[in-house]
Amino acid sequence: MRKFKNGSANFYTIFLDSVEKIIPEYCHKDSSNDKKFALLENEQFQGLLRHSPAIIGIYNNVQNNYIFMSDNIETITGHSPEHYMGPKGMEYAISTLPSEHAAIYTQQIFPTIFQYFQSQVACKDIKRFRFTGTFQLIRKDGSVIWCMQQLNVIETDDQELPLLTMLIMSDITCVKKDNAVDFVVARRNDQDLFQNVYAATFPSPNKTISFTKRELEILQLLSKGKSSYDVAALLSISEHTVFNHRKNMLEKSEKKNTAELISFAINRGFIQ
Repeated sequence: MRKFKNGSANFYTIFLDSVEKIIPEYCHKDSSNDKKFALLENEQFQGLLRHSPAIIGIYNNVQNNYIFMSDNIETITGHSPEHYMGPKGMEYAISTLPSEHAAIYTQQIFPTIFQYFQSQVACKDIKRFRFTGTFQLIRKDGSVIWCMQQLNVIETDDQELPLLTMLIMSDITCVKKDNAVDFVVARRNDQDLFQNVYAATFPSPNKTISFTKRELEILQLLSKGKSSYDVAALLSISEHTVFNHRKNMLEKSEKKNTAELISFAINRGFIQ
């Protein structure tokens, strides 16, 4: 495996620090370490997973380790599922990322996810959220692939803090057309449709492009052919406010016009 200049252990320490700041260990009453999922133990389902293009994992947020990882991770990445299990599992997972991507995840993306975990305690809403990110992964043979990972909380404790998180990860090398790390937070509405509430892209280790929920709402409407006047009326804001948001988005993304901005946002998955 490729060696990193800063070492994966350092990135893992950063990850643990961010966990402790947002989700103190004392908050949890039940570790759910022995939680069993009948479906995951079903032989037919296991057979389907072995041939699936998507890797499935279950992460214990209290123990900070995976309690399940589908066998097909070895077929896709070359890494054995056993390496992801136990107390060193997350450290191993981080070690498979290039150092610049490990830094983005431990210093930017994971803290953002944990902040959403904490912010949704009062409204008991965290299970409605989906966190999607892209990153490069170094396979066991040293080759590099692009992956997309989606996370969502599947079980919480009595304080509505996350106990178990499910991940679905796929190889997207054949469709990834740039070298940027993308991150999107989406929330499922009452019609069971996901709406993006936050989006960011990291073209380089030192540059981040992010759009607020309001900016995404405006961008989504503009992509449907709505004029600034129409957008203002639909969102009950002034046309001047729409203009300012659009100007800010153009500056953030370094695009020349709205058409380029919309194309950029669609390609990043910020809007649909």
